[in-house]
Amino acid sequence: MMISRVYLFLTFALLSESLFATGYQVLLQGNRQAAMGNLGVALNPDASSVFWNPGALAFMDFNQLTAGGNLIFATNSYWDSSSPGSQYTARTKNDLGTPFFLYAAWSPAGWPVKFAAGFYTPFGNRVNWGDWNGRGILREVNLASFYMQPTVSWKITDRLSVGGGVILAFGRVELNRSLPIDYNQGNATAAIEGNADLKAGFNVGILFKASEKINIGASYRSKIKMEVKDGETHFDIPASLAPNLFGPGVNYEAITFDASLPLPAAVNLGVAYMPDSKVTISFEASLTEWSEYQFFALEYSSPVLGESRQSSPRSYENSWAVKLGASYKMNGKFTFRAGAYYDESPVQKGYLTPETPDQDRFNMTAGLSFRFAEDWTMDLAYLWVNGQKRQQSYEDGLAAGTIVAPDPGRGISGFQAIQPGTYRSWAHIAGFSLSYTF
Repeated sequence: MMISRVYLFLTFALLSESLFATGYQVLLQGNRQAAMGNLGVALNPDASSVFWNPGALAFMDFNQLTAGGNLIFATNSYWDSSSPGSQYTARTKNDLGTPFFLYAAWSPAGWPVKFAAGFYTPFGNRVNWGDWNGRGILREVNLASFYMQPTVSWKITDRLSVGGGVILAFGRVELNRSLPIDYNQGNATAAIEGNADLKAGFNVGILFKASEKINIGASYRSKIKMEVKDGETHFDIPASLAPNLFGPGVNYEAITFDASLPLPAAVNLGVAYMPDSKVTISFEASLTEWSEYQFFALEYSSPVLGESRQSSPRSYENSWAVKLGASYKMNGKFTFRAGAYYDESPVQKGYLTPETPDQDRFNMTAGLSFRFAEDWTMDLAYLWVNGQKRQQSYEDGLAAGTIVAPDPGRGISGFQAIQPGTYRSWAHIAGFSLSYTF
């Protein structure tokens, strides 16, 4: 019997990586913005500017409460293109994703300062590959993260405002997978769960009204180092395997783990052009500083296969997203929106894993606002997320070090931490929110 250390490490590493990785970044923090190409840094503000650009809030001449969410119908597909003549395919059966947001923005009439707060879910995902050929790497992962952000914005002049807020972040994750072992006396599985400790960051922004028709905006969300401490592990294994995995006499049910991972900073720059009172056209560029994520390290409370600390390379690169959107206010009740954006993957060749089968994405959006009462507005949004087909070969994994070929002469058993093949992802996302203005 032989169990690869890397396989056991991935049982845990997948968990924390998925919680923070770009492939599971959920930029759905406002349906007005989502419908316009998922941009918002230079738009005239509403309460959701708590997330998009806290510096813009002071230009609000009203107070507002907003609550909303999205339904994510996401699918990932796999084809074993790395095996000559193979027709094997697999497709995920993901549960429904339900990110949400709550915002409030308020100030006394005539004040140059706006007070605001937000509670939203910027990272999270549910991936379920089931009983597929790569089940030894991943079967299913469920995760969520939550941000709380008290915010203050100040209108310095009639053209310039700045603002910022403290981000308090926490999360939870669960994972289940098969243990790929050479053993025929029963199934062996591993599950893990843990809470990410409360950590702090910040979100700042600025909005400059260059003219009555042009807004220029910028925002910066800081890196947050998230940590899981004393996470729980759960092994369902034949009793005869325990000494090989954990050592004689070890109570493996009590093993815990610690892990940390950087949630990278993001810089957003945008411009909005309003040729008249009905039309808004906006462009935005965003840089996510994923280059800080070079490896993932994990520490056990008790050695697993003789090792208490294990690490895995990630070698992410900084990634860009470029966005274009427009809106048309037909009358006092209806405003229509549409947009498109290109989102670049930070994952290099050889590092593509089933829990982050990340590809460059070209996405389309549409939506509308309906003011159905004097103080009430309903916003609807639809996003079509179209991941480009991406192939990863066995040779890519060898070059990256995520696949190591067996070399009995040197005592190397070999391992495979990725599943070579062709991946594709897509999603249909529907958003709904209500806003009360007072």
